[in-house]
Amino acid sequence: GSFSATAYASGGVVGTNKGPVAVAVGDVNGDGRRDLIATNYSNQSVGVLLNTYQFLASAPAAGLAELSLYPNPAHENFAVELPAGTAGPVQVELLNTLGQVVHRQQEVLAAGSPRLRVEAAGLPAGAYTVRLQAGARVLARRVLLR
Repeated sequence: GSFSATAYASGGVVGTNKGPVAVAVGDVNGDGRRDLIATNYSNQSVGVLLNTYQFLASAPAAGLAELSLYPNPAHENFAVELPAGTAGPVQVELLNTLGQVVHRQQEVLAAGSPRLRVEAAGLPAGAYTVRLQAGARVLARRVLLR
């Protein structure tokens, strides 16, 4: 068979010839980017596609900068401060490390007071995800309960 290495940028269409048998993803050349390896039955070849994609900038995870929790770590309850201008019905959920909703509460926030208290009494100590939905926006943040 044959061996070939081709460069590609993420988001493009990458050909794997006819009859691909298996495709694997890994950092083949040690540059920290995920490359593709494809084996082909029809022409008995292995193709290595080297990822050349460059990020121009990085942005913080969506919603993390907009949602503030304190105190964190918390004990029986904690405060959630939402982005300015948030008003109306809000749903707060606490998810355990398995992704199960272990607490849910609904509030109606008045304009000008984007803060609420989450009651976590009775929950075991551990790491939780706070998922907050306000209208079409969903924000998430981690909290540690002691």
